[in-house]
Amino acid sequence: MTTNFSQSMPKIILLVLSTIAIGNAAIFVAATQANAEDIKTGPIFSNKDAKKKCPLVAKKVNRKWNGQWTTINSKQSVCGMTKK
Repeated sequence: MTTNFSQSMPKIILLVLSTIAIGNAAIFVAATQANAEDIKTGPIFSNKDAKKKCPLVAKKVNRKWNGQWTTINSKQSVCGMTKK
């Protein structure tokens, strides 16, 4: 069975472009994570609560809230921050 090169060319191009896109996304994520820092906030009970508390904490520590938060135990939460 022979494959016509012109038929396989679009698949090769798609594969190359996909590889480049995935590589660039990985670099972006790594760079973003390198600048991210979790700041202790106290208890956060919901996304609505985080939207109130995290920006206030960010202002106090001269950072920008990246929209992420998590509870690390039942009494302590952290907000994800990046440098301004």
